[in-house]
Amino acid sequence: MLEEATTSPSDIEILKLVHSHFDQDLREFWVRNNMYLVVTGVLVSVFATNANKGGYQLVIAAFGLVVSIFWFAVARASYLWICAWREELCRLDEQVDRFQSIARTERLPLRPLGSASGLTRWFPAVVSAGWLALIVGSLIRLMACLSAHCRLAGHVSLTTDVEREEAMAGAGDPSRETEILKMTQTHFLQDLREYWVRHNMYFLVNGVLVSVFASQAAREAWSLAIAVFGLVISTFWFLVARASYRWLGIWRRELIELANKVDPFQVYARVEQSPLKRLQSPSWLTQWLPLVIAFGWILVIFARLVALA
Repeated sequence: MLEEATTSPSDIEILKLVHSHFDQDLREFWVRNNMYLVVTGVLVSVFATNANKGGYQLVIAAFGLVVSIFWFAVARASYLWICAWREELCRLDEQVDRFQSIARTERLPLRPLGSASGLTRWFPAVVSAGWLALIVGSLIRLMACLSAHCRLAGHVSLTTDVEREEAMAGAGDPSRETEILKMTQTHFLQDLREYWVRHNMYFLVNGVLVSVFASQAAREAWSLAIAVFGLVISTFWFLVARASYRWLGIWRRELIELANKVDPFQVYARVEQSPLKRLQSPSWLTQWLPLVIAFGWILVIFARLVALA
């Protein structure tokens, strides 16, 4: 005899625990990235202040490369754990949640290029490439100076939308459905917070690059390398911002759809679907900021090329 498909309160609690674990892993992913980003920023600043000490520059660049490689390994491992907990959360949601809002959303075919965390796990590799280029440049400069018996001058280059049949879950327990709505809201708010955390992270990187660029303005070749690196970072930032905003839209629609089924007041539907123009949305506007900064770097690169010609 087939068992009756029911959902007990303990099942909801287990789903909440798994969802909480998944959210915690997602938060820790960005905390770790921010930590390594701060360390890298400090190293870049130290590198810039030692512009006239070639030996120290080479040591700092080598240490920066080691830190970036370690950062890449940590980011990749963190992302693998996020994927593992996401799959477990979706599997449990399909068994417990008759709306299947989490499983339906998290399994949309947008990854990996549509995932901010999926993109950001490769950011340390880009930073490592910058440090590697800086090391190679330092070595070439050092060899050239040694062969000419000159002192080493300092430089810097950065471096299935299928719901379960209603018969399986019956009319549903209002309290349990409210818990599902609360979890979906938590997921949406977490994505919204992470959206701004990611912008702050990349904005900090660009600030460091602009500062270093200004300190090396008299050296056209090195300032050109910094501008090219800034353009690469801004392009990466734009891809992450677009992916993050796309997920905000997906979770917003899922939250509204679920609230329409559970909330008799339909608060979310009224507020989140209010006729506000896109120009009145901070998150929609901010997703284009990296594109503006990238255009600025392109202008700087063009100016430097003209100066070098």
